[in-house]
Amino acid sequence: EIVMFGRSLGGAVAARLSMETTPLALILESSFTSLVDMASRVARFFPVRRLLHSEYPTESILPYVSCPVLVIHSPDDEVIPFSQGLRLYEAAPEPKAFLEIGGDHNGGFILSGETYRQGLKSFLSAIGFTAR
Repeated sequence: EIVMFGRSLGGAVAARLSMETTPLALILESSFTSLVDMASRVARFFPVRRLLHSEYPTESILPYVSCPVLVIHSPDDEVIPFSQGLRLYEAAPEPKAFLEIGGDHNGGFILSGETYRQGLKSFLSAIGFTAR
């Protein structure tokens, strides 16, 4: 059994794979709602949508995922706003969980240490995952 894990842009890829397959669970860490949302933050008046090959619409994909979802995000993330993590959580079907960590975009899992480990362990235990 597979647990899909995606971080940042990898979250969009993991969500898409989870929609097409049925993993045991999907874990998204510091992921965005869509590439269009992210690009629009940087280039507000630029026709971003026309230039993208894929919009990586994570938020739109999540309602079609049929496995438990854990969203991990930090309010201190300077790259992807915390609000986007909350929107991903809201878009995900039940069962789902949200783990708030501390730290910046690339260091949250390190800075949050035990909170991160325990949150991950609790989620995996709740869905019946056991390490081999």
